[in-house]
Amino acid sequence: MAKFYKWKKVADATVTAGNTVEYSWKSDDDYTLRRIFIIDKDGGTLWKTPVTISVEDWTLTDDKVPAEFFNKPLNQAYEFDISLTLNKEIKFALTNGEGSDINIMILLELWK
Repeated sequence: MAKFYKWKKVADATVTAGNTVEYSWKSDDDYTLRRIFIIDKDGGTLWKTPVTISVEDWTLTDDKVPAEFFNKPLNQAYEFDISLTLNKEIKFALTNGEGSDINIMILLELWK
């Protein structure tokens, strides 16, 4: 049975208003991706910041969804259980539509 292994920080950055950014991480081992967090470090919401998340050629979000869906406390975050094998890449593309700069952190909860 898989157990929590580690947190992986994919991004810790300021995204200027109206700017689109992309972040990615290539798995350094075999993991199960349990949860994804996109956190507004200033405590705001991310309803106007659409994000697309993909793992290799599979787009998890199918289209852009509000990053607020991933700005949740641990006990409210959706559990995905996605297999991330060695060298599999997860990508994030988001556009800051909040009207001012946002300070975000993208974290992955990895299990083994």
